[in-house]
Amino acid sequence: MKCLSRVVWSEGMHLTPQHFQLQSRYFEDLLWFLNGQLHNHPWGLLSFGLDTDLIRNGSAVLSFGSGIFPDGLIFDIPDSDLRPQPLNLHEIFTPIDSDMILHIAVPQRVDQQMTTDLSDTKRTRFGVVEKVVRDETISTEEYRITLSRKNLLLLGASQIDKSLISIPIARVVRDGKGGFAIDPTFYPPLLRIGAVEDLLVRVQHMIEAIEAKILITRSGQKRTGSFEIGSSALDVASYWFLHSLCTAIPPLRNQLSARDGHPEELYLALSSLAGSLCTFALDADPSEIPAYDHLQLNAVFSRLERLIYRNLEVVVPSNTVTLNFTQTEPAIFTAPVLDERSFRRSRWILGIRSNLSESTLIRQVPSSLKICSAEGVVKLVQRALPGLELSHVPVPPSAISAQADMHYFSIASAGPCWQHILATRQVGVYLPNELGAAVFEVTIITEA
Repeated sequence: MKCLSRVVWSEGMHLTPQHFQLQSRYFEDLLWFLNGQLHNHPWGLLSFGLDTDLIRNGSAVLSFGSGIFPDGLIFDIPDSDLRPQPLNLHEIFTPIDSDMILHIAVPQRVDQQMTTDLSDTKRTRFGVVEKVVRDETISTEEYRITLSRKNLLLLGASQIDKSLISIPIARVVRDGKGGFAIDPTFYPPLLRIGAVEDLLVRVQHMIEAIEAKILITRSGQKRTGSFEIGSSALDVASYWFLHSLCTAIPPLRNQLSARDGHPEELYLALSSLAGSLCTFALDADPSEIPAYDHLQLNAVFSRLERLIYRNLEVVVPSNTVTLNFTQTEPAIFTAPVLDERSFRRSRWILGIRSNLSESTLIRQVPSSLKICSAEGVVKLVQRALPGLELSHVPVPPSAISAQADMHYFSIASAGPCWQHILATRQVGVYLPNELGAAVFEVTIITEA
Protein backbone atom coordinates (compact mmCIF):
# COMPACT_ATOMS: atom_id res chain seq x y z
CA MET A 1 0.00 0.00 0.00
CA LYS A 2 1.41 3.38 -0.99
CA CYS A 3 1.88 6.16 1.51
CA LEU A 4 0.99 9.39 -0.30
CA SER A 5 0.08 11.46 2.78
CA ARG A 6 2.67 13.75 4.32
CA VAL A 7 3.56 13.72 7.98
CA VAL A 8 2.14 16.77 9.77
CA TRP A 9 4.86 18.58 11.66
CA SER A 10 3.89 20.93 14.50
CA GLU A 11 5.67 22.80 17.25
CA GLY A 12 6.19 20.88 20.45
CA MET A 13 5.24 17.46 19.00
CA HIS A 14 6.86 14.34 20.38
CA LEU A 15 9.15 12.86 17.71
CA THR A 16 9.52 9.10 17.25
CA PRO A 17 11.36 6.98 14.64
CA GLN A 18 8.00 6.33 13.01
CA HIS A 19 7.70 9.99 12.01
CA PHE A 20 10.95 9.93 10.06
CA GLN A 21 10.30 6.47 8.63
CA LEU A 22 6.90 7.57 7.34
CA GLN A 23 8.36 10.79 5.96
CA SER A 24 11.00 8.82 4.01
CA ARG A 25 8.39 6.40 2.75
CA TYR A 26 6.19 9.29 1.60
CA PHE A 27 8.95 10.66 -0.62
CA GLU A 28 9.81 7.20 -1.99
CA ASP A 29 6.19 6.37 -2.82
CA LEU A 30 5.56 9.82 -4.27
CA LEU A 31 8.49 9.51 -6.69
CA TRP A 32 7.50 5.97 -7.67
CA PHE A 33 3.87 7.02 -8.19
CA LEU A 34 4.90 9.92 -10.44
CA ASN A 35 7.30 7.71 -12.38
CA GLY A 36 4.58 5.13 -12.91
CA GLN A 37 2.15 7.72 -14.23
CA LEU A 38 4.67 9.21 -16.65
CA HIS A 39 6.09 5.99 -18.08
CA ASN A 40 4.83 2.55 -19.00
CA HIS A 41 6.77 -0.32 -17.44
CA PRO A 42 9.10 1.87 -15.32
CA TRP A 43 11.01 -1.12 -13.97
CA GLY A 44 13.67 -3.48 -15.24
CA LEU A 45 17.42 -3.66 -15.74
CA LEU A 46 19.68 -0.78 -16.72
CA SER A 47 22.78 -2.96 -16.93
CA PHE A 48 23.92 -6.39 -15.81
CA GLY A 49 26.72 -8.85 -16.28
CA LEU A 50 27.23 -12.45 -15.23
CA ASP A 51 30.63 -14.15 -15.13
CA THR A 52 30.38 -16.65 -18.01
CA ASP A 53 33.47 -18.61 -16.95
CA LEU A 54 32.10 -19.21 -13.46
CA ILE A 55 28.69 -20.15 -14.86
CA ARG A 56 30.34 -22.73 -17.10
CA ASN A 57 31.72 -24.33 -13.94
CA GLY A 58 28.39 -24.21 -12.10
CA SER A 59 28.56 -20.97 -10.11
CA ALA A 60 26.41 -17.94 -10.97
CA VAL A 61 28.01 -14.66 -9.93
CA LEU A 62 26.52 -11.25 -10.69
CA SER A 63 29.53 -9.10 -11.60
CA PHE A 64 27.54 -5.89 -11.89
CA GLY A 65 23.95 -4.81 -12.24
CA SER A 66 21.64 -1.87 -11.83
CA GLY A 67 17.94 -1.35 -12.23
CA ILE A 68 14.59 -0.82 -10.59
CA PHE A 69 12.44 -3.52 -9.01
CA PRO A 70 8.71 -3.65 -9.86
CA ASP A 71 7.93 -1.95 -6.53
CA GLY A 72 10.34 0.94 -7.17
CA LEU A 73 13.39 -0.19 -5.17
CA ILE A 74 16.58 0.92 -6.92
CA PHE A 75 19.81 -1.09 -6.87
CA ASP A 76 23.29 -0.45 -8.26
CA ILE A 77 25.89 -3.20 -7.95
CA PRO A 78 28.71 -2.84 -6.98
CA ASP A 79 28.91 0.97 -6.68
CA SER A 80 26.14 1.37 -4.09
CA ASP A 81 25.04 -2.14 -3.18
CA LEU A 82 26.81 -5.36 -2.31
CA ARG A 83 26.76 -8.25 -4.74
CA PRO A 84 24.37 -11.05 -3.84
CA GLN A 85 25.90 -14.32 -2.76
CA PRO A 86 26.97 -16.65 -5.62
CA LEU A 87 24.43 -19.28 -6.63
CA ASN A 88 25.42 -22.94 -6.95
CA LEU A 89 23.75 -24.12 -10.16
CA HIS A 90 24.37 -27.79 -9.42
CA GLU A 91 22.16 -27.47 -6.34
CA ILE A 92 19.15 -25.82 -8.03
CA PHE A 93 19.16 -27.84 -11.28
CA THR A 94 17.31 -31.14 -11.01
CA PRO A 95 18.31 -34.03 -13.31
CA ILE A 96 15.33 -33.26 -15.58
CA ASP A 97 15.96 -29.49 -15.83
CA SER A 98 17.46 -28.43 -19.15
CA ASP A 99 17.33 -24.73 -18.36
CA MET A 100 16.41 -22.32 -15.58
CA ILE A 101 15.81 -18.60 -15.35
CA LEU A 102 17.87 -16.75 -12.76
CA HIS A 103 16.36 -13.84 -10.83
CA ILE A 104 17.73 -10.98 -8.80
CA ALA A 105 15.37 -10.72 -5.84
CA VAL A 106 14.75 -8.88 -2.60
CA PRO A 107 12.18 -9.42 0.19
CA GLN A 108 8.98 -7.47 -0.38
CA ARG A 109 8.01 -4.53 1.78
CA VAL A 110 5.02 -5.53 3.89
CA ASP A 111 2.89 -2.92 5.65
CA GLN A 112 3.13 -2.80 9.42
CA GLN A 113 5.97 -5.32 9.43
CA MET A 114 9.67 -4.99 10.07
CA THR A 115 11.66 -4.17 6.93
CA THR A 116 15.09 -3.74 8.54
CA ASP A 117 16.72 -6.24 10.87
CA LEU A 118 19.39 -4.59 13.01
CA SER A 119 20.77 -7.97 14.05
CA ASP A 120 21.05 -9.27 10.46
CA THR A 121 19.61 -12.64 11.51
CA LYS A 122 16.27 -12.50 9.65
CA ARG A 123 15.48 -12.36 5.93
CA THR A 124 14.17 -8.81 5.81
CA ARG A 125 14.22 -6.28 2.99
CA PHE A 126 17.17 -4.44 4.50
CA GLY A 127 20.08 -5.25 6.71
CA VAL A 128 22.44 -2.70 8.21
CA VAL A 129 25.97 -1.56 7.57
CA GLU A 130 28.02 1.02 9.42
CA LYS A 131 29.90 3.75 7.62
CA VAL A 132 32.30 6.32 9.02
CA VAL A 133 31.30 9.75 7.74
CA ARG A 134 33.40 12.90 8.00
CA ASP A 135 31.73 16.23 8.68
CA GLU A 136 31.64 18.19 5.42
CA THR A 137 32.21 21.52 7.20
CA ILE A 138 34.67 20.42 9.90
CA SER A 139 36.87 17.86 8.18
CA THR A 140 38.46 16.56 11.37
CA GLU A 141 35.24 15.27 12.92
CA GLU A 142 34.01 11.79 12.04
CA TYR A 143 30.91 9.89 13.07
CA ARG A 144 29.82 6.31 12.61
CA ILE A 145 26.46 6.16 10.77
CA THR A 146 24.25 3.10 10.42
CA LEU A 147 22.92 2.72 6.88
CA SER A 148 20.48 0.25 5.41
CA ARG A 149 21.82 -2.48 3.14
CA LYS A 150 19.58 -4.11 0.56
CA ASN A 151 19.43 -7.86 1.06
CA LEU A 152 19.76 -8.73 -2.61
CA LEU A 153 19.54 -12.36 -3.64
CA LEU A 154 20.49 -14.28 -6.77
CA LEU A 155 18.06 -17.18 -7.08
CA GLY A 156 16.72 -19.73 -9.52
CA ALA A 157 13.08 -19.58 -10.63
CA SER A 158 12.26 -22.57 -8.42
CA GLN A 159 13.40 -20.62 -5.34
CA ILE A 160 11.16 -17.58 -5.87
CA ASP A 161 8.15 -17.34 -3.54
CA LYS A 162 5.50 -14.75 -2.68
CA SER A 163 7.66 -13.12 -0.01
CA LEU A 164 10.10 -11.93 -2.67
CA ILE A 165 9.93 -9.45 -5.51
CA SER A 166 12.26 -10.19 -8.38
CA ILE A 167 13.46 -9.44 -11.91
CA PRO A 168 14.38 -12.30 -14.26
CA ILE A 169 17.95 -11.65 -15.30
CA ALA A 170 19.18 -14.56 -17.44
CA ARG A 171 18.37 -18.05 -18.67
CA VAL A 172 21.00 -20.67 -17.93
CA VAL A 173 21.07 -23.86 -20.02
CA ARG A 174 23.06 -27.05 -19.89
CA ASP A 175 25.88 -26.92 -22.44
CA GLY A 176 25.91 -30.67 -23.14
CA LYS A 177 29.42 -31.02 -21.68
CA GLY A 178 28.49 -31.25 -18.03
CA GLY A 179 28.58 -27.49 -17.56
CA PHE A 180 26.29 -24.52 -18.03
CA ALA A 181 25.97 -21.54 -20.37
CA ILE A 182 23.94 -18.34 -20.67
CA ASP A 183 21.21 -18.38 -23.32
CA PRO A 184 21.88 -15.28 -25.50
CA THR A 185 18.32 -15.32 -26.87
CA PHE A 186 16.81 -14.50 -23.46
CA TYR A 187 16.06 -10.82 -22.93
CA PRO A 188 15.18 -9.79 -19.37
CA PRO A 189 12.84 -6.85 -18.68
CA LEU A 190 14.89 -3.79 -19.57
CA LEU A 191 14.86 -0.07 -18.94
CA ARG A 192 17.67 0.48 -21.43
CA ILE A 193 18.16 -1.46 -24.66
CA GLY A 194 21.94 -1.08 -24.34
CA ALA A 195 21.86 -3.60 -21.50
CA VAL A 196 21.58 -6.44 -24.05
CA GLU A 197 24.20 -6.32 -26.80
CA ASP A 198 22.36 -8.91 -28.90
CA LEU A 199 19.39 -6.55 -29.22
CA LEU A 200 21.62 -3.74 -30.49
CA VAL A 201 23.16 -6.09 -33.06
CA ARG A 202 19.68 -6.94 -34.33
CA VAL A 203 18.83 -3.25 -34.66
CA GLN A 204 22.09 -2.68 -36.57
CA HIS A 205 21.29 -5.53 -38.98
CA MET A 206 17.76 -4.17 -39.43
CA ILE A 207 19.10 -0.72 -40.35
CA GLU A 208 21.55 -2.27 -42.83
CA ALA A 209 18.78 -4.32 -44.45
CA ILE A 210 16.53 -1.26 -44.77
CA GLU A 211 19.34 0.86 -46.23
CA ALA A 212 20.16 -1.88 -48.75
CA LYS A 213 16.49 -2.09 -49.74
CA ILE A 214 16.38 1.69 -50.22
CA LEU A 215 19.33 1.49 -52.63
CA ILE A 216 17.79 -1.43 -54.53
CA THR A 217 14.43 0.32 -54.82
CA ARG A 218 15.98 3.58 -56.01
CA SER A 219 18.15 1.82 -58.58
CA GLY A 220 15.07 0.03 -59.93
CA GLN A 221 12.93 3.14 -60.34
CA LYS A 222 12.06 3.94 -63.93
CA ARG A 223 12.03 7.68 -63.33
CA THR A 224 14.66 9.76 -61.67
CA GLY A 225 14.28 12.91 -59.64
CA SER A 226 11.20 13.88 -57.69
CA PHE A 227 7.71 12.49 -57.88
CA GLU A 228 5.85 13.85 -60.90
CA ILE A 229 2.51 13.61 -62.64
CA GLY A 230 2.44 10.71 -65.05
CA SER A 231 4.38 8.31 -62.85
CA SER A 232 3.30 4.73 -63.29
CA ALA A 233 1.41 2.83 -60.62
CA LEU A 234 4.57 0.89 -59.87
CA ASP A 235 6.54 4.12 -59.44
CA VAL A 236 3.88 5.43 -57.06
CA ALA A 237 4.12 2.23 -55.01
CA SER A 238 7.91 2.52 -54.99
CA TYR A 239 7.75 6.13 -53.78
CA TRP A 240 5.46 5.18 -50.89
CA PHE A 241 7.63 2.15 -50.14
CA LEU A 242 10.69 4.41 -49.98
CA HIS A 243 8.74 6.82 -47.78
CA SER A 244 8.06 4.02 -45.29
CA LEU A 245 11.71 2.93 -45.26
CA CYS A 246 13.30 6.38 -45.12
CA THR A 247 10.94 7.45 -42.33
CA ALA A 248 11.98 4.44 -40.24
CA ILE A 249 15.74 4.99 -40.49
CA PRO A 250 16.24 8.13 -38.27
CA PRO A 251 14.48 6.83 -35.12
CA LEU A 252 16.24 3.46 -35.44
CA ARG A 253 19.63 5.12 -35.85
CA ASN A 254 18.93 7.26 -32.80
CA GLN A 255 17.98 4.21 -30.75
CA LEU A 256 21.19 2.46 -31.82
CA SER A 257 23.52 5.38 -31.13
CA ALA A 258 21.93 6.49 -27.84
CA ARG A 259 21.64 2.92 -26.46
CA ASP A 260 19.63 4.25 -23.51
CA GLY A 261 16.12 4.09 -24.94
CA HIS A 262 13.37 2.09 -23.27
CA PRO A 263 12.59 -1.10 -25.22
CA GLU A 264 9.02 0.11 -25.74
CA GLU A 265 10.41 3.08 -27.70
CA LEU A 266 12.25 0.66 -29.98
CA TYR A 267 9.07 -1.41 -30.23
CA LEU A 268 7.09 1.65 -31.37
CA ALA A 269 9.66 2.44 -34.08
CA LEU A 270 9.71 -1.14 -35.39
CA SER A 271 5.96 -1.71 -35.12
CA SER A 272 5.34 1.54 -37.03
CA LEU A 273 7.58 0.26 -39.83
CA ALA A 274 5.90 -3.15 -39.75
CA GLY A 275 2.48 -1.50 -40.00
CA SER A 276 3.58 0.69 -42.92
CA LEU A 277 4.91 -2.33 -44.81
CA CYS A 278 1.55 -4.09 -44.39
CA THR A 279 0.25 -1.56 -46.95
CA PHE A 280 2.21 -3.27 -49.72
CA ALA A 281 1.44 -6.93 -48.97
CA LEU A 282 -2.03 -8.27 -49.74
CA ASP A 283 -1.60 -11.14 -47.29
CA ALA A 284 -0.28 -8.92 -44.47
CA ASP A 285 -2.52 -7.83 -41.65
CA PRO A 286 -1.62 -5.25 -38.95
CA SER A 287 -3.23 -7.60 -36.42
CA GLU A 288 -0.15 -9.81 -36.90
CA ILE A 289 1.96 -7.16 -35.19
CA PRO A 290 2.50 -8.39 -31.61
CA ALA A 291 1.58 -6.30 -28.61
CA TYR A 292 4.40 -5.05 -26.42
CA ASP A 293 5.22 -7.47 -23.59
CA HIS A 294 7.80 -6.28 -21.06
CA LEU A 295 8.39 -9.85 -19.85
CA GLN A 296 8.77 -11.41 -23.33
CA LEU A 297 10.99 -8.94 -25.15
CA ASN A 298 12.80 -11.48 -27.32
CA ALA A 299 9.54 -13.03 -28.53
CA VAL A 300 8.11 -9.59 -29.37
CA PHE A 301 11.16 -8.37 -31.29
CA SER A 302 11.60 -11.71 -33.06
CA ARG A 303 8.04 -11.57 -34.42
CA LEU A 304 8.47 -7.95 -35.49
CA GLU A 305 11.74 -8.83 -37.17
CA ARG A 306 10.16 -11.67 -39.17
CA LEU A 307 7.24 -9.48 -40.29
CA ILE A 308 9.51 -6.66 -41.41
CA TYR A 309 11.97 -8.86 -43.30
CA ARG A 310 9.12 -10.70 -45.00
CA ASN A 311 7.34 -7.54 -46.14
CA LEU A 312 10.56 -5.86 -47.24
CA GLU A 313 10.53 -8.28 -50.18
CA VAL A 314 7.08 -7.30 -51.47
CA VAL A 315 7.68 -4.25 -53.70
CA VAL A 316 11.24 -4.98 -54.80
CA PRO A 317 12.15 -8.63 -54.20
CA SER A 318 15.83 -9.05 -53.38
CA ASN A 319 16.09 -11.92 -55.87
CA THR A 320 16.33 -9.44 -58.74
CA VAL A 321 19.44 -7.61 -59.94
CA THR A 322 19.24 -4.62 -62.30
CA LEU A 323 22.44 -3.89 -64.23
CA ASN A 324 23.78 -0.34 -64.25
CA PHE A 325 24.74 0.54 -67.83
CA THR A 326 26.93 3.41 -69.00
CA GLN A 327 27.45 4.51 -72.60
CA THR A 328 31.05 3.91 -73.71
CA GLU A 329 30.69 4.50 -77.46
CA PRO A 330 27.92 5.66 -79.78
CA ALA A 331 25.10 3.08 -79.45
CA ILE A 332 27.29 0.90 -77.18
CA PHE A 333 26.45 0.44 -73.48
CA THR A 334 28.35 -1.65 -70.95
CA ALA A 335 27.74 -2.77 -67.36
CA PRO A 336 29.63 -4.87 -64.80
CA VAL A 337 27.92 -7.93 -63.31
CA LEU A 338 28.89 -7.81 -59.64
CA ASP A 339 26.38 -10.20 -58.10
CA GLU A 340 27.64 -13.78 -58.27
CA ARG A 341 24.06 -15.08 -58.17
CA SER A 342 23.61 -13.75 -61.71
CA PHE A 343 25.66 -16.64 -63.10
CA ARG A 344 24.01 -19.43 -61.17
CA ARG A 345 20.42 -20.51 -61.68
CA SER A 346 19.08 -17.26 -63.05
CA ARG A 347 17.00 -15.74 -65.81
CA TRP A 348 18.08 -12.64 -67.75
CA ILE A 349 15.35 -10.31 -69.01
CA LEU A 350 15.71 -7.37 -71.40
CA GLY A 351 13.11 -4.61 -71.10
CA ILE A 352 12.85 -1.94 -73.80
CA ARG A 353 10.56 0.96 -74.68
CA SER A 354 10.60 2.99 -77.88
CA ASN A 355 8.56 5.38 -80.00
CA LEU A 356 8.20 2.62 -82.61
CA SER A 357 4.96 0.71 -82.93
CA GLU A 358 4.56 -2.37 -80.79
CA SER A 359 4.70 -4.83 -83.69
CA THR A 360 7.76 -3.15 -85.23
CA LEU A 361 9.64 -3.14 -81.94
CA ILE A 362 8.87 -6.80 -81.22
CA ARG A 363 10.00 -7.74 -84.73
CA GLN A 364 13.21 -5.69 -84.90
CA VAL A 365 14.69 -6.10 -81.41
CA PRO A 366 15.76 -9.78 -81.76
CA SER A 367 17.51 -9.09 -85.08
CA SER A 368 19.06 -5.66 -84.55
CA LEU A 369 19.82 -5.29 -80.83
CA LYS A 370 22.95 -7.21 -79.83
CA ILE A 371 23.99 -8.45 -76.39
CA CYS A 372 27.42 -9.91 -75.67
CA SER A 373 30.35 -9.19 -73.40
CA ALA A 374 31.59 -5.60 -73.18
CA GLU A 375 34.50 -6.46 -75.47
CA GLY A 376 32.62 -8.79 -77.77
CA VAL A 377 29.66 -6.55 -78.61
CA VAL A 378 31.87 -4.14 -80.61
CA LYS A 379 33.24 -7.03 -82.69
CA LEU A 380 29.70 -8.31 -83.31
CA VAL A 381 28.70 -4.94 -84.74
CA GLN A 382 31.82 -4.74 -86.91
CA ARG A 383 31.28 -8.23 -88.33
CA ALA A 384 27.47 -8.05 -88.43
CA LEU A 385 27.17 -11.15 -86.24
CA PRO A 386 24.26 -11.92 -83.87
CA GLY A 387 24.65 -11.81 -80.11
CA LEU A 388 22.73 -13.70 -77.44
CA GLU A 389 19.36 -14.96 -78.67
CA LEU A 390 16.39 -12.80 -77.65
CA SER A 391 12.86 -14.20 -77.34
CA HIS A 392 9.81 -11.99 -76.83
CA VAL A 393 8.00 -12.55 -73.51
CA PRO A 394 4.32 -11.54 -73.83
CA VAL A 395 3.80 -11.72 -70.06
CA PRO A 396 6.80 -10.46 -68.06
CA PRO A 397 7.88 -12.51 -65.02
CA SER A 398 6.16 -11.50 -61.80
CA ALA A 399 9.51 -11.11 -60.05
CA ILE A 400 10.43 -7.97 -62.00
CA SER A 401 8.93 -4.50 -61.74
CA ALA A 402 7.19 -4.57 -65.12
CA GLN A 403 5.86 -1.43 -66.83
CA ALA A 404 2.99 -1.25 -69.27
CA ASP A 405 4.93 0.66 -71.93
CA MET A 406 7.87 -1.73 -71.93
CA HIS A 407 8.30 -4.92 -73.92
CA TYR A 408 10.28 -7.78 -72.48
CA PHE A 409 12.62 -10.32 -74.03
CA SER A 410 14.25 -13.36 -72.52
CA ILE A 411 18.05 -13.46 -72.98
CA ALA A 412 19.47 -16.89 -73.76
CA SER A 413 22.31 -18.02 -71.49
CA ALA A 414 24.19 -20.14 -74.01
CA GLY A 415 26.75 -19.74 -76.79
CA PRO A 416 30.14 -18.04 -77.21
CA CYS A 417 28.86 -14.64 -76.07
CA TRP A 418 27.53 -16.10 -72.85
CA GLN A 419 30.83 -17.86 -72.16
CA HIS A 420 32.67 -14.57 -72.68
CA ILE A 421 30.30 -12.81 -70.26
CA LEU A 422 31.03 -15.52 -67.69
CA ALA A 423 34.75 -15.00 -68.17
CA THR A 424 34.80 -11.19 -68.10
CA ARG A 425 31.86 -10.40 -65.79
CA GLN A 426 31.00 -7.57 -68.19
CA VAL A 427 27.93 -7.13 -70.42
CA GLY A 428 27.71 -5.02 -73.55
CA VAL A 429 24.57 -3.93 -75.44
CA TYR A 430 24.39 -2.48 -78.95
CA LEU A 431 21.30 -0.26 -79.30
CA PRO A 432 21.00 0.74 -82.99
CA ASN A 433 19.40 3.99 -84.12
CA GLU A 434 16.82 2.06 -86.13
CA LEU A 435 15.05 1.23 -82.86
CA GLY A 436 14.18 4.89 -82.45
CA ALA A 437 14.38 6.75 -79.15
CA ALA A 438 14.74 3.55 -77.19
CA VAL A 439 15.43 3.04 -73.49
CA PHE A 440 16.37 -0.38 -72.16
CA GLU A 441 17.21 -2.24 -68.97
CA VAL A 442 18.52 -5.69 -68.14
CA THR A 443 17.12 -7.39 -65.05
CA ILE A 444 18.44 -10.68 -63.70
CA ILE A 445 16.07 -12.91 -61.72
CA THR A 446 18.16 -15.02 -59.38
CA GLU A 447 17.16 -18.17 -57.56
CA ALA A 448 15.39 -17.21 -54.32
